[in-house]
Amino acid sequence: MGNRYAELQRYTGETKIDLAFEVDGEGKSTIDTGVPFMNHMLDLFTKHGHFDLTVKADGDVDVDDHHTTEDLGIVLGTALKNALGDKKGIKRYGSFFVPMDDTLAQVVVDLSNRPHFEMRGEFPAQKVGTFDTELVYEFLWKFALEARINLHVIIHYGQNTHHMIEAVFKAMARAIDEATTIDPRVKGVPSTKGLLLPGVGAFKDAMASLQEKKLDQFIHSYVDSGRPLLGICLGMQLLFEESEENGHFKGLGLLNGRVVRIPDRDVDGERLKVPHMGWNKLHFHQEAPVLQDMEEGFVYFVHSYYVDSIDEASLLASATYGVQVPAVVGRDNVFGMQFHPEKSSETGMQLLANFAKAMERSEEMI
Repeated sequence: MGNRYAELQRYTGETKIDLAFEVDGEGKSTIDTGVPFMNHMLDLFTKHGHFDLTVKADGDVDVDDHHTTEDLGIVLGTALKNALGDKKGIKRYGSFFVPMDDTLAQVVVDLSNRPHFEMRGEFPAQKVGTFDTELVYEFLWKFALEARINLHVIIHYGQNTHHMIEAVFKAMARAIDEATTIDPRVKGVPSTKGLLLPGVGAFKDAMASLQEKKLDQFIHSYVDSGRPLLGICLGMQLLFEESEENGHFKGLGLLNGRVVRIPDRDVDGERLKVPHMGWNKLHFHQEAPVLQDMEEGFVYFVHSYYVDSIDEASLLASATYGVQVPAVVGRDNVFGMQFHPEKSSETGMQLLANFAKAMERSEEMI
């Protein structure tokens, strides 16, 4: 394993900061920030995380400690991100409780490349010595933002403000130490690069199950993160606004359109067998990542319902069975296939391979 190390500078109108940070250190620190309380907290952070940290900061502390504390969070967060590089082999998650006399603090981290910060708990005092305790929040959320991590801080209880803040920094160090540990069982980057939404059965039951487990909320949050989602068969239909299968039921609403039953007859009056089970040829409507380097091959359908009133921009490929059946749909990072790609020979396998490539590309961009 190479040195996971970063060195950087940040010079602004209010502060000048030089910082060097090593993940796999010995708990050694040389810290001079001009803010005595932050010197103390960063020293504890270094020792409890077994990091090495050197910081020299000159800021407008004659005004107050705000700019220096905030910029320390920015620079340290950036240094952590840079030092971890591609994050291959890390555990990724870390959680730690630290008791300190009257106080119990907990910190949970996910080195996810998706920055988010939550803090629960209030400090009884507005100051510790000359340090404004509101700056703890400023430091932590800027650190989480620039490190691009999920950082959740929970102060379960406490009476002494100094103890509460100190417990937070110690718990954060130990949680990050755990998350950055190399686990030989982890191959590559521990990340969900793409999500499959399969589906069998009825639209109503599938949506009810998603809602009961709050997976509908998870799917929306997942899509908002920019990562690719693929719905297959009923899973594709769930992506749309509503379905008339056995009534009228709302879908996930990620794509515009309505799921309706395949008609019994085509435009010439010929009877159609429903459910439709068989091979149909794809007709491509526009370029898309999932259709890259493909020819219009045959795929295998098993369905009684299809998507009507779809946006033209979301229609990537269709098949014909009495009506135009949207077969491959997509917008941004949301894709769907009405047929079974795993049963659709070389064409289906190529579609799945293209989705896998889209997953890899999304991981590079996020």
